[in-house]
This record gives sequence, C-alpha cells and structure tokens, in this order.
Amino acid sequence: MQISLKTIDGVVVLSVSGAADSHAAGQLSDALVRCIADGTKKLIVDLSGVHLMTRAGMRGLIVAAMLMDTAQGEMRICGALRSVDAFLRGRGFSYLLTCDASLQASLAELCGGESREAEVPVIPILQAL
Repeated sequence: MQISLKTIDGVVVLSVSGAADSHAAGQLSDALVRCIADGTKKLIVDLSGVHLMTRAGMRGLIVAAMLMDTAQGEMRICGALRSVDAFLRGRGFSYLLTCDASLQASLAELCGGESREAEVPVIPILQAL
C-alpha cells in the first residue's frame, strides 16, 4: 500500500493505492489519525488506487470518520472502484462514510463549488508491501 498527501484549497487529500487489507490497515489508520491529530478539518480519502478493501481496512476509515466528527470536521471518500464502493456501502456505515464518485465531487461538497489544486507537492507518507 502507498499513501500520499496533498492539499487542495485547504482540503487535505489522502490518496491510497494498493490493498487496504489486514497487512496495511494499521498504516492506513495511522495516516488518517495523524491527519486528524494535526488539526485537519476537511479530509478527503481518495481510494481510486485501492483494488481491495477488507474489514480491517474499513475499520481505519470508520475510526477516522468518528474522530473527525468529534473534532467537528468533515471527511469524504472518493473515487472507489465499483467493488470497493459496494463493499463500503454494504456494511451499514453509510451514516459515517460519505462516498463520492470523484475527487472533484468531494472537493465541490467540501469547498462549496469550484476548487483548484494548490501549489503543494504530493508527499508520499507511507509505503508498504
């Protein structure tokens, strides 16, 4: 699994690629919790590069959504492949996990309209097998 961060119009975008399974769940959870602990109030988790999601991977998303709610922030998930999206929606946590079809759709929801990419480079924060 690879995880990287970038900021677009004040929204932190955490991009994930690879498998979000039991081997990578801890790293995903740590990255999400670190974003929230750093004071992020608007977070998008881009799952467009995730080809496999298991309950262990989903657990990190649920914990992050609960923490973000407690911190009075907002978290959205975007770009999930059809199988990953169906997995997330089929587990009964749609009240916590808000999924959008694309990054632009999530940005529009969090920014209230058009957004542009900031001059902040993509920073790889975690890389695992």
